[in-house]
Amino acid sequence: MSYTSVYEVFKTKANCLTELHNGHGSGPAIWDYVSLKCNGVKLPMFGKLDAFWRLWKDQRLDKDEKACLLSTYDYAVVEKKYLFEFAKACHRIHDKIISETEWTWNHFSNIGDTATKLYDKHDHRSFGLGIGCTSVSDPWEFKFNYKECWGVYELIKTLKK
Repeated sequence: MSYTSVYEVFKTKANCLTELHNGHGSGPAIWDYVSLKCNGVKLPMFGKLDAFWRLWKDQRLDKDEKACLLSTYDYAVVEKKYLFEFAKACHRIHDKIISETEWTWNHFSNIGDTATKLYDKHDHRSFGLGIGCTSVSDPWEFKFNYKECWGVYELIKTLKK
């Protein structure tokens, strides 16, 4: 079974901080939540998903939802200075997924706890936190390339209100 990995991202490497068993608890959980909220249906796992990936720009999503959704994209990094805010967002999203979907569990509470620990670590060399949603094709583990990294909260800041 696949797993979700949470990483501390540096310029030259990504160190795994924790592995959460069953990779469905990260990406698929938030993807279903967002799809239900914006489209009224669970995310179909097959088919053309281009329109779905752009939903991070949708005004119906609040900042927490956008941050957690974006954090599941390849090479997304939650910037060090936003880790505390992201940790709170993860805990709120965990609760929303449980209360507003058919999901009875997800990894966002654990991801939030890991973000808090990383925030408390205060390592000046660290760029932030990255998530590998599934061990089947984890970009942090198999083909790390710092030049492809991008900041979740910096991208959210580009949106006009």
